[in-house]
Amino acid sequence: VAHRCSFPEMKRWLLQLLAKPKWKLRLNMCNPDYGDWSLAGFEWSAKGVRGATIALPRPSSFVLPKTLQSYYALVDTVHFTEFGGAGGLYGVESLKRLTEIVGELSEVDQADEVYVWGSSGCGDMLVFTMDDRGGWFEHETGGIQWIGSLPETMDWIYAELLANREPERDSRTF
Repeated sequence: VAHRCSFPEMKRWLLQLLAKPKWKLRLNMCNPDYGDWSLAGFEWSAKGVRGATIALPRPSSFVLPKTLQSYYALVDTVHFTEFGGAGGLYGVESLKRLTEIVGELSEVDQADEVYVWGSSGCGDMLVFTMDDRGGWFEHETGGIQWIGSLPETMDWIYAELLANREPERDSRTF
């Protein structure tokens, strides 16, 4: 996966995890009282970088921008907090329109064309558009802070993991 990866910071992160590999197979299932979410993947860790549970790619009929097609051909879910906690990139089958999650948004232009593909530990959501933009939906304000293109967003996320930090909206000025 690391050698096929076309995202520079993700590739560096994966190679760092592989330098002195420490991994476990994780089969997680949520308590039914809290929903039916589960995650099967490999939990990778290495000194000096933020590890994650990485699920293997899976086929999907979801129509995606080319950047995310390439990404989801490599991995599915990348969860960088403890199981059950917010913080990670969702699997391809978990992608939803932002309006399906939070309802109507008058503050966001073309809100129906914005999709959620991840979250931070504090509840902000990583979003993308089909025209290749990525950013954060701020749950406090109901607005979006755009990072840039999806490749720029991907590089920022994985640079944060390389720096042993959880990617969060407040950790960088965009």
